[in-house]
Amino acid sequence: MVNIAALGNPEIAAQIGKKGTESDITMYNYKGREGTITFMHPNRYPERLPPLLFSVNLAHGALLTIESLDRTLGEEIVALDMRRINRGIIVLRNYIMPEQVEPLRKGTVLDGYSIIDDPIRIRENLASLDIPHKDGATLVPVDHFFPVKGVGTVILGTVMRGTVEKHQELQIYPSERKVQVKSIQIHDRDVDTAGTGSRVGLALKGIKPDELERGITLAEPGSMLTGETFEIEPEFTPFWKGSVKAGMSVHLSSGTQFTAGKMLDESTVHLEKKLAYTDGEEMLLIQADSIPRIIGRTELEVKE
Repeated sequence: MVNIAALGNPEIAAQIGKKGTESDITMYNYKGREGTITFMHPNRYPERLPPLLFSVNLAHGALLTIESLDRTLGEEIVALDMRRINRGIIVLRNYIMPEQVEPLRKGTVLDGYSIIDDPIRIRENLASLDIPHKDGATLVPVDHFFPVKGVGTVILGTVMRGTVEKHQELQIYPSERKVQVKSIQIHDRDVDTAGTGSRVGLALKGIKPDELERGITLAEPGSMLTGETFEIEPEFTPFWKGSVKAGMSVHLSSGTQFTAGKMLDESTVHLEKKLAYTDGEEMLLIQADSIPRIIGRTELEVKE
């Protein structure tokens, strides 16, 4: 099971997979002899940045369709590079030649991407990506949630670490609310457990859909940290030529979180609401008025 950020034109993703859940992100699902793929396409990008961030934050690999050499492409490359998505495929359209994109690839994760235009070869290549199991406490960023008649509250997400089990108790971060997993589905098939990389639908006991919001993460109780003020040491993308200043508005993003805040000084950020994180977790650093808007990444660490 592999999650792929489908950036640019989603034509290839739609040819390979069946259209599924649609919001600001559209899912295209493929299940066949080679394996299972979920393509995540950011619908409202580039007008809105969060769909792009959510797609790359949850991805194991990328499918990048290039139709023009423009600012949007540059920002997509920065997103993939800052998220270290080092496995992927490039599809060239509109008579763009490999040598034209070579300068943009150089020194980024795209150096390791293959250029392929055949949907069958793309499907086989992506389905074969190895997703290693990540040991540790269960971690499931939530990207969709809704009521299902006769079932109750259902969330959709990806198991990014550990294993989720039927009847397991989980906490809804960054709150302290606890819920129980009533049932688990993987691509419409009922299962009792789901491991790292699995795209899951979880029926939850103990909460209603109108009590949830985008940006929550399901995890084992006590396994995540929350905070509002952080000391950070950003690693900036070389494509950003600005500088961090006190009072600058920024966002931090990981999983489906996109949390606004301000820099108190060059290395301290204060957020408008609590952010959930694990020790050493990488966050993307966003500055909405910059070009590109994704200016770097930083680790959040527990300070002794």
